[in-house]
Amino acid sequence: MDSRKGIDLPLQGEYEDALAIAWEDLSSSNLTRVASNAAASYDREGRRLQVQFLDENVSVEIDEKRVLDASGQELRVYKSIIVLHYLLGAKPFGPSGNWLTFREFDSGRFYYSAYEKRSLARLIEVFGSDPELLVRASAPLGGEVIDIGDAGVRFDVFPKFPLAVVVWQGDAELSPSANILFDGSAGSILTTEDLVVVAGFVTGKLVKQARQLSSG
Repeated sequence: MDSRKGIDLPLQGEYEDALAIAWEDLSSSNLTRVASNAAASYDREGRRLQVQFLDENVSVEIDEKRVLDASGQELRVYKSIIVLHYLLGAKPFGPSGNWLTFREFDSGRFYYSAYEKRSLARLIEVFGSDPELLVRASAPLGGEVIDIGDAGVRFDVFPKFPLAVVVWQGDAELSPSANILFDGSAGSILTTEDLVVVAGFVTGKLVKQARQLSSG
């Protein structure tokens, strides 16, 4: 990994290596237990796990080593890694119910600039002047409005992996700001690098929805 300035994430080849390791770990796991821990379903005959991934149900085909979306298309490598890491990391217990900021996780300060660039800066750019747009953009993704900030929305990225996106509009003295809050259990399920990717993924989906609303 290139760690210049403490902001870089794995390169494509490293993603491929991470995916191969995740498949090896999942293939050798007790899949019934994996499904139970992750609140997923398991087709024993077809050797297939299914789990909710934000706004769609994805299929994890163990023998073929493929993660497919609802239309049968294979997910991009980084998304597949996140799905597999969630399945491997999910615990028998549920979310803690306590929100933490990114900096509070292990190495959160080291990866903060990557997290900020991929997520917070984009959220501020798109929603900072119009927090209500965040609420409208979140609806197709299953977002639940919460009472934090000028606009706050909770998402279940996975069944046992909630996060919240919050925007403050600011005023004459304060610039708009944004934050993403993770459940306290998130660090026991995914690595901090994974949290950067998850935050960027959710942000990207929200930005896409916002653009569709604006153009419509």
